[in-house]
Amino acid sequence: MYTESSDYNITLFQPCVDDPNKYIAQSRFGRTISMNVLCRILQNNLRFGLIVQLSCSEKLGVARFDFMDKTIILYKSGKIDIRKSSGEEDARNTMEHVETMVVDSFSDISFD
Repeated sequence: MYTESSDYNITLFQPCVDDPNKYIAQSRFGRTISMNVLCRILQNNLRFGLIVQLSCSEKLGVARFDFMDKTIILYKSGKIDIRKSSGEEDARNTMEHVETMVVDSFSDISFD
């Protein structure tokens, strides 16, 4: 079973293409993601209005959606890009929310 972690190694890049006053934050969850499960979870969240503008490809191993006024890109490898982040604390908070939403898609394979 996956245990939640809030100790993310976050790298900030500036400027964000979408907003030059914001950052692109990159990190990873440390686990691979089952894309078919992730896409189902995200489709459900889209139907309930928790996320918007979803694009999810099992074949390409990537999902992109808007959440908490940010654009989130999740990769099968567990990598995450957060666009329009105001800084490291904001990125960490966003990752915690995304992790809670998609935790059931994490596989048992970890990357250190």
